[in-house]
This record gives sequence, structure tokens and C-alpha cells, in this order.
Amino acid sequence: MERWFQDLRAVLQPNSPAAVGGGYASGDARGSPSAKQTSSIVTTATPEEFAKGWKAFCSTNPRIRDPKVLPALMRRGVPNELRPEVWSHCLGLASPASSPSPIQEVTSEADKKEEQNESSAKEEENGEKENKRIGENESTERGEKRPAEQVRAEEVDSSCVSQSIIDVIDADVARTFPNHESFQNSGGPDKLRRVLLDLATSDEELGYCQSLNFIAATFIMALSGEDQARKAVQQLIVKLGTRSWYTDGMKQLRADTAVLEEMLRERLPAVHATLKQHRFDLIFVTSKWFLCLFAATLQDQEVLRRVWDLFLGDGIEALFRVSLALFALQEDKITQIVHPDDLIRMMQDWQPDCSAERLIQTAYGPVVGAMGRAELSKRRRAAVENVTAADTRAEMRNQHYWRGGVRPAS
Repeated sequence: MERWFQDLRAVLQPNSPAAVGGGYASGDARGSPSAKQTSSIVTTATPEEFAKGWKAFCSTNPRIRDPKVLPALMRRGVPNELRPEVWSHCLGLASPASSPSPIQEVTSEADKKEEQNESSAKEEENGEKENKRIGENESTERGEKRPAEQVRAEEVDSSCVSQSIIDVIDADVARTFPNHESFQNSGGPDKLRRVLLDLATSDEELGYCQSLNFIAATFIMALSGEDQARKAVQQLIVKLGTRSWYTDGMKQLRADTAVLEEMLRERLPAVHATLKQHRFDLIFVTSKWFLCLFAATLQDQEVLRRVWDLFLGDGIEALFRVSLALFALQEDKITQIVHPDDLIRMMQDWQPDCSAERLIQTAYGPVVGAMGRAELSKRRRAAVENVTAADTRAEMRNQHYWRGGVRPAS
């Protein structure tokens, strides 16, 4: 236990918010934003430092782990080689076999022999399958038809998906990271299409919604295996509590937009005043930022993955922190805009040009301030209730109008 604390102290520096609890504020709400409660110093950890802290975290009993430790560590950056394991842990998924845990012990000789025996058995089985496949091919050449189920064995069963959805998926796949060479050259588009079709068939209520393609593609590049990526998408939606972003009239998305607007009024009043002056609707921005978790906005993949480290560690709180940080970094430009069209063009072409360190320091610094998880949940629930009530009133007005009553706008 003492060794565990020593290792953690070596990674979480005393002056960082992770060590003192500043900037995390994921327990009860602590009142209004205060610079005293946060620190703008979030130093990036070296791969060796992170591996040491991750090993210390994994080696302790899960029942006595401090829930603040891992999010604080992840804010300092998860090395690429450990992301599959760390992200899978945060999402409750099995650790990928291709990314061995730093706390795994060297395999014993007996285990190695057992693995060799299993490998030999698999080779024999694969040989039998190959012979069977060759025989089937010969049968096909002789005019014998193979069962339809075998023909589609390696393809996702898309019979439950309408052709219109398939067309949308195909169009979105072509628009997903077209300039990302690694994704394009490694068969990423084909993998993405299968994952999206699998998502559409496995969850009929959610189906497929545009923007999920960017989330799935990011997981395909970061994790190993298409099945792991599909499960990661599903688990992330649960972790962030954002299912209603894509269903039920997008009530949660509209509610979270209202929450962000309220936070802007409290923490960046000059930005909020400019948006109000030009009657700018924040849904124009949040629909692009939130639905794909900034994957279409943060073009630098390393910056995007550092931001996703925050989402997987701190949850939905990080989404609002990053959003506020992006507005804070562009505050001078926003407040100098004099024409609404210029504001719209700026928001439409917004490509943040900043390092991951600067963005994270701003998100967890004094400008954004403290953000209690309990208070955030309360705000989100209240916003959903307001959106629901507004929808009900609008529906009642429409029904009254169609029956010959007052106009909908009245």
C-alpha cells in the first residue's frame, strides 16, 4: 500500500491539480467558479511516468482505489501504446490482447507450453477449414450452390437495415477522415462500414445516427478489433449519458446546449454577450461539437485523443470544460466581431489551432473554474425538464392551431 502511494506521488506532481484535487471537482458542487479551486498547471506525463502510475493504480485493490486518481493521471496524457488498455478499462471492456497490461507477469513455462499446444490445435483446425473451403470452391465450380448463410458469413447481416440507412452509412463512411492516411490505408473505411451496420442492427431504437461514424472511426484507430470498437461506442454513450442526443427528439442535446449557454453567461460573460447580441443559437455549434465529440473539429488526431482521454476519465464534465476552453481561447476574436455573418462563418470554419497542453490547461484552469459533478447533473436534469415542457407547449399550440384555434406562434 505504501509503495502504491509512493508511485502515484511520483507521477502526480504536488503542484498539479491531480495531486491536490484542484480542477477535478467531481464530487459535490463547491459553489461558484473560483480560481483558488483550480490550477492551470497540467503537465504532460512521459510514457514512463504514466506507465508507472497506471501500474500502481492497477496493482491496488479495486475496492479501495481512489476514483480521482485515474482521471487525474489521464489528464496528463495516455501514451498511444497504453490507450487500448486504459480506454478499455474506463469503458468496462476486456483489455485487448494486443496490449498487454504493465502489471502482467512473465508467462510461465507451463503456460507457454499450453499456448503452444493450443496453437497447434488451432492450426490443425484451420487446416481442416481450409480443406473444406477448397472443397466448397470446387463444388461451386461444378455448379453446386452454397447456402446463402455461408455466402454472407463474413459480412454483417444488414437485412434488418433499410436501404436508406445503408445509403446514409455509405455516404458518411466516405466523409470520415478522408485525409487520414493511416485510417484510409489500413482498411479503415471497410471496417467502419461493418461497425456502423452492426450498430444499426444491434440497437434498433438507436439505429444509426450521423456523427456516430466519427466516434466509431476514432475507436477503430485507437482500439484493436471491430467488435471492440462497436462495444466502445455503445459503452461511451452510456458512460456520458448521451443516448438522448441521438434519440427522443435530441432532447438531451438541446438541454446540454442550454446548460453550456448558462455556463458561458457565468464564466465568459463577454463571449455570451456577443452571442446574444448577434442572436446566435448555440445549437449551431453544439450539434457539431457534441454529437461527434469534437472529432470533426479537432483535426489533429493527437489533440483529439488527448481530449478523449478527458472524456473517458472525467466523463461528461470534460465535455463542458473543453467547450468552455475553446470559447475562452477565441474570446478576443469573438468579442471583436461586429456582423452576425462573420460570427457564423467563424463558427462554421472553426479549426482550433492550439496544442493539447494549452487546451487542457485552459479547460482545467481558473477561467473555467470548478465544476461539481453533482451540480452539473442537477443542471442537466433541470434543462431536460425545461425542454420537455417547451415541447409539450409547442405540441399543444400546434394541435390547437390545426383545430382552427390561434396561430402556432402565439
